[in-house]
Amino acid sequence: MKSEAVQKADTIQKTIEQSILLTNGFVRKGRNFNRKTKDGFIQVITFQTNKKYPSDPTVLSIYIGVKIPNANEPTEEFLGYYDCTFNTCLGEIRGIENFNGYNGRPYFLQKGDKAFNDEIDKFLKPYIKKPHRKYVKPNVEYVDDMDFVISDITTTLTKFVFPFFGDLDTRDKIVENLEKYKKFIFDYKSILANIVK
Repeated sequence: MKSEAVQKADTIQKTIEQSILLTNGFVRKGRNFNRKTKDGFIQVITFQTNKKYPSDPTVLSIYIGVKIPNANEPTEEFLGYYDCTFNTCLGEIRGIENFNGYNGRPYFLQKGDKAFNDEIDKFLKPYIKKPHRKYVKPNVEYVDDMDFVISDITTTLTKFVFPFFGDLDTRDKIVENLEKYKKFIFDYKSILANIVK
């Protein structure tokens, strides 16, 4: 049986899938969404639930990537962000710093133990502004407001991720935007072999 935290992640993912991802040409397998460009690149969005340590609360992080297949490389049927030439996360693409080793603009799906909560409270105290949710620091959210989280992810995809994909959907655009996105390059070999002549 799925935990309450994983059920929350499923609800968030399904809502976003139906409202924005399917209508923009993405197909799903598990927690990965893929879309192919006319140049054969694969654009990827991955929803990931994880814990840094077993005693920590479960978090939902969302990662994105663009795969540039090598000329003689068979493309996997379905990719995760870790397979991509460029990859990053929602927080990084928005210029938000990581918190305590968590990246991907994590949303905490359950409360942690007292020591963990005290650590978060101390870190977040200067940023707590709105009473309807416990944590409002831009890169850390405790999910007690599902509508807010869904809206926040949807807005980030629309304003940051889709333009990122648009800037990297052809070879010419990658050359043009290479400097802009160089910090997101994970596989330099693919860039050198397929893009930079």
